[in-house]
Amino acid sequence: VIEPLHGITAAAMWSCSVEFGRRLAPDGSKARMQALASGVYYRAASGAGALLWGAMTRPPPVGYGFRPMYFTAGCTILLWSAFWNIG
Repeated sequence: VIEPLHGITAAAMWSCSVEFGRRLAPDGSKARMQALASGVYYRAASGAGALLWGAMTRPPPVGYGFRPMYFTAGCTILLWSAFWNIG
């Protein structure tokens, strides 16, 4: 049930993103605006996630350490899986 909704919402998000970029872009730079939106979505978001994860897995007192964060990620995946299969 959720996966078809994800497809619809992802298509709607990209459609809105393209239209918003088209409205903002000056004449002759519409492709550049689309590339910028795509780059921010795919590259900058992944980079920010990697930097955040890297900071969180640093040893204490700077971060939480790798083992606690690995355990937290594993528990989150198991809880999400249980929630997904129940609901």
